[in-house]
Amino acid sequence: MKIRGIKLARKAFSDRPKKFSITWLLPNFLTICALIFGLQAFYHALLENWNLVIIFIIIAAVFDLLDGRVARLLKSTSNFGMYLDSLSDFVVFGTIPPITIYFWMGGTQNKFLWIVAVLFIICSALRLARFNITSSQEPSWKDNFFEGVPSPAGGVLV
Repeated sequence: MKIRGIKLARKAFSDRPKKFSITWLLPNFLTICALIFGLQAFYHALLENWNLVIIFIIIAAVFDLLDGRVARLLKSTSNFGMYLDSLSDFVVFGTIPPITIYFWMGGTQNKFLWIVAVLFIICSALRLARFNITSSQEPSWKDNFFEGVPSPAGGVLV
């Protein structure tokens, strides 16, 4: 029983590199930077600083563009990075833009707008879950093509 547990632990951590190197940390650091700027956008949405919200979402989008490209350039792509990027995309582009629009358009007085915001958030979560499942099942040439609107593009469009 003990040997089986060790094998499972090794399998769970097999995606992690043997040493933490800058080539493995840099793309994940860029993803975290996108998340930080997205959360800053949410903070300024609460304070009703709409210009800063837009600036921080754009900065988060730039970091989101860089993380995947840097990972491929450094040949340091990993499942950890892919899932971290998906979670960051969900928060930054799937949640913050519709909630910001909700606050901007009056918030608590408009119940219909809240339903629309929640539907957008649910659709974003479903889109990213589908992406995570199909990216491991599809052939590698499909990695260069999207089906539907990617979450960052949807968030920026909102």
